[in-house]
Amino acid sequence: MSEAAASVALTQGAGPGSALAGSAVLELLRRGVSGASVPSASSGQGAVEEAQAVCRLVQQAKYSGLVDPAGAEHLGRELAARLASVRPDVLLVWQDVEDVVLGYVVARALDVAMIRAYDAEGIVACSGEIPRQARAVAVTDAVRDPTVMRALRSVVERSGGELVAIGTLVASSLAPVDVKVVALVADAATADAATADAGEETGAR
Repeated sequence: MSEAAASVALTQGAGPGSALAGSAVLELLRRGVSGASVPSASSGQGAVEEAQAVCRLVQQAKYSGLVDPAGAEHLGRELAARLASVRPDVLLVWQDVEDVVLGYVVARALDVAMIRAYDAEGIVACSGEIPRQARAVAVTDAVRDPTVMRALRSVVERSGGELVAIGTLVASSLAPVDVKVVALVADAATADAATADAGEETGAR
């Protein structure tokens, strides 16, 4: 698969029940980035360059549903549609209010409870009890700190459950390699890596 084809496939690779085209996802992500100069896509910009630009923008400035609540609703529902196949029964977010907003939309669409984890003076605490043997998903706009995802996985495993997937708006190379990542947008480098991993898994079967 070519670089462009890989990027577009992961940007538009919607699952059952999804409704947004890749171009609509990119535009909604631009609208939800606060405190940053958000350039519009140029007419000569290719799919790969556009995906790369949006990934960099979100990773640097953080997506906020507080800036564009309607857009957060669309993106959250789209992410939920793509996470539905892992059959989660609880959703976790880290302490940031932006992730709480996004996670709420996703959890509501999946019809599961949402639990907020946070740093309580160096100890990971949770806003509610994680069910025993839960199939959990973590949701964030982008993985910037791998230790956060490891902390979320740890609290799930302490209750006998499993972190079955991480749902993100944009992909990141900082996400754990041993947990399934479901992203609405992948930049070219991440798309190529994901395509290669998928090919290896297919060949191993």
